[in-house]
Amino acid sequence: MSNRPDQQARFREELGIGAVQNEPAAQLVDGAMWAVPEVINDIEKDPYLPRGSNGSEAVAVSKLISRLTGTGHSQQVTPWSIYGLIASGRLGAELATIRFPEPADPASSSTDVILGDDIVTVTDTPSLHTISSSSEPGAPIEARLPDSVERKGTSGEVQYLVVWATDELWFWWRDQRGAFIEEESKDHGYIRWPGGRFPVTGKKWHLLCCLWGQRKVSFADVGEEVWDDYATKPTTIRSQISRLNDHLAGHGFDLSWDGDGEHAELVTGS
Repeated sequence: MSNRPDQQARFREELGIGAVQNEPAAQLVDGAMWAVPEVINDIEKDPYLPRGSNGSEAVAVSKLISRLTGTGHSQQVTPWSIYGLIASGRLGAELATIRFPEPADPASSSTDVILGDDIVTVTDTPSLHTISSSSEPGAPIEARLPDSVERKGTSGEVQYLVVWATDELWFWWRDQRGAFIEEESKDHGYIRWPGGRFPVTGKKWHLLCCLWGQRKVSFADVGEEVWDDYATKPTTIRSQISRLNDHLAGHGFDLSWDGDGEHAELVTGS
């Protein structure tokens, strides 16, 4: 997904969130973010929704919000958490469109719906939110709209927001332990994760910023500002990586980089 400003504005509108100053407390948004991977993985996928750009099955945002609130997160917090994951590229997103052509028979109780190359039949009844597949190959699917989508007559279009998990969601959640880094200044910041929040300063902070978000990085690409002697020799880098790992472990944060060879590689703790 390309995070263009106009797309982001539409996503915020669809999620019903306003100005940044109205964003709930960070710890509440974080808590809902950390719950998203397990929840989205557990949602039964709707076969009529489009697939994400990486081939992953999409889910309706309304259903994701409903499931998150069902696990104890508030209706005000969950849209902000989803938007944060979209903006960071951890969730892919798009506005999917369902078209309602005029039915051949105005008195008909259903109408054909064009979804990509497929044709489904939408039942013209109130509160539509489920789907069942046809048992006959080639026959239409009896489709019902997701929660919160209103039927506006027998013709027209309905758009609703769908999201899907990206590889970066699983990398962040499983390998990076769902952590965030917050920059306070060039030489100081914080790492925030489900188990707490603690400061990182000086060259440890520089090194963390260089390594963060990468599965593997060449020592030569890490950045000369990190090293006391402005050298990129593996022996120098390994010692600084070791000190960074010890600092993180000292705060109970299970995340470390292996500095063997010519690269630093993120390794997942047990």
